[in-house]
Amino acid sequence: MAVGIQISDANGLAYFSTDTQTWNFIGYLIAPANTNGSTSFSTLSLMNEVIFQRGAVDNVPDNQAGYIHTVTRSGTTVSYAGGTIRTLIIVLGR
Repeated sequence: MAVGIQISDANGLAYFSTDTQTWNFIGYLIAPANTNGSTSFSTLSLMNEVIFQRGAVDNVPDNQAGYIHTVTRSGTTVSYAGGTIRTLIIVLGR
């Protein structure tokens, strides 16, 4: 286990590990509207799985043409592209 916690029973067998049972917060960023970009999170090198949660920032409810960014990962780099509105990107890993 690189990061996280592991709880073992009296026999030393793990019955809870953040490696497999929870998602750990790695970081977040806000992608500006109409931009492409990337940022690096060094902790991602320790993660086997990564997911992103995305959401609109400062978007009015009747904005039918607002699109959030797409997000990809390569190694420790998180890239975003294509959003027409500000996008909150939350990075989770395990």
